[in-house]
Amino acid sequence: MVTPAFKLVEDQLRSFFGRCCQELSAHHGDVHSHFIRPYFEKRKESPKPLSGLQYHQYCGILEYNLRVSKEEQVVRLFERHKVAASLPADLRYSRDLRNKYAHLGGIGEALSPREQFSDLVIVRRTVGTMLQLKQIEAADRELVNHLDQQLDDLLGLLTESSASKSAARDEVEANEKDAMAVAIADKIATLIPKVAPVPSTVADVSGSQQIAAEIASLRGELSDLRKESDMRTLMSRIGDLESAVLSAISAVGEHLVDSQDDSDENGQETVEADDGSSFDLEELLAALARTPGESSSTSAPSAPPQPRLLSPDEAREALVGLRRRIWLETGSSASSDGLLRKSLLDAFIRYRPKDEHEAYRGAIGALLGSVAEDQLDYLNDVLAITCRIERG
Repeated sequence: MVTPAFKLVEDQLRSFFGRCCQELSAHHGDVHSHFIRPYFEKRKESPKPLSGLQYHQYCGILEYNLRVSKEEQVVRLFERHKVAASLPADLRYSRDLRNKYAHLGGIGEALSPREQFSDLVIVRRTVGTMLQLKQIEAADRELVNHLDQQLDDLLGLLTESSASKSAARDEVEANEKDAMAVAIADKIATLIPKVAPVPSTVADVSGSQQIAAEIASLRGELSDLRKESDMRTLMSRIGDLESAVLSAISAVGEHLVDSQDDSDENGQETVEADDGSSFDLEELLAALARTPGESSSTSAPSAPPQPRLLSPDEAREALVGLRRRIWLETGSSASSDGLLRKSLLDAFIRYRPKDEHEAYRGAIGALLGSVAEDQLDYLNDVLAITCRIERG
């Protein structure tokens, strides 16, 4: 157990109050009979010499010999020294500290830094008042320095404790706010009706009607893509695709005949034009689906191998590892504005955004607004993990 600050200075205080009793009562011819003996008689104890008393006895003698002068309306010590009106109460408080720190109750009971600091402030004030009455010695300066050092140490403990409690409180409040934001986002999501996809009618029509239905379906998909993505490359490809479809329809529309459908020897559907030539409808639609510059004879490039999907637990381990890396590289630690603080890490696992658009659009977006700027640089690293989480 750490020794209380008062116990570290108790011996010095005992000597100090003893010196005060000797020096401040020396003006009287019979110190023992006039100032010391009456104190012990009142307590029904045998008188003792002033040089061999204990801490609480020196404080008691000083307190006993304080008198209030009704004529002057002042407090005097040893019938001579004018002192502050607060000294009687301060001396009594300082005297009682001996019993307080010598008789702690319970098993391993310890007084908090805050309470020790308060006690030592009153002791320091009492010492300062007494120093105004006597000649200051080297031992007095040493005592004052020791008291000030103990007060500084206790103040440091109080500051650290306050900062820790404040950080913990901020973390709890941030988690509560994050949870509330997620709950509100979930509630809003349940209130927004989901639009079912428009069923394709291509299979039920033929000829130009089939192409018209295909164009309508493509236009609907293009509109949905515009709403859901703002990636420039995707929008550019969509624009090229739309232009190609419209140009091709304009070029061949006049050659299509609604009622002259036939099947060739391979069972493929064909459309006969005015000049007698035939068009393979499936091949035509496939050609329309290709973007400009692509050749029907050119095989599509093989897709790169897809990264292995992660389970939620595996993703959580990866994000925790990334969090350690962020702390190391940014020189930070656990905080309420961290990119992967507990509430945000749970949200990333729950919503599994694939890109920044999904991250900022959903409930996570509200949480990202409070993230430290230097940690936002790692958002893409987080998304590289969340986009691989299995979607059940």
